[in-house]
Amino acid sequence: GRGEGGRGGAGDGATRTGDVCVFPWAGLEGAASAYLSPVGPQVLPYVSLGALSRSELQLLNQLHCRRKRRHRTIFTDEQLEALENLFQETKYPDVGTREQLARRVHLREEKVEVWFKNRRAKWRRQKRSSSEESDSQKWIKSSKPTPVGKALREETAGAPESEVDSDS
Repeated sequence: GRGEGGRGGAGDGATRTGDVCVFPWAGLEGAASAYLSPVGPQVLPYVSLGALSRSELQLLNQLHCRRKRRHRTIFTDEQLEALENLFQETKYPDVGTREQLARRVHLREEKVEVWFKNRRAKWRRQKRSSSEESDSQKWIKSSKPTPVGKALREETAGAPESEVDSDS
């Protein structure tokens, strides 16, 4: 998703540059070094370079470099109630207010900040869709049948069925 770039593996010293996994210990000798270097130094004593095929080395590299899924915060009912209550008071709480709420509900201030950012986006989306609904309701109520449409309906409603296909 958006905003997830720049995350490496889990605390292994790896950094990501685009989709390339770059490791600080990439200094092994031999042909396999290009493929094996992303495997951490803790693995190297157990790996015989000659015993691994090129595809096995690539697989080891992929396994080690695979991006970890971002942790998703699951808020408790109490936390959500406190967050929603503050949101009803203010859509843009200042940092002090966010810190105070964070301490009260045992969250990091950054989580409170992101929750408010996402909640405002949801609020705007709801406002937009409800105003579109009310606009369409106004349009439906105010639109009256046009004379052409009315004439067409009367014409087709009064047409005798025998005239539909009278070739014989």
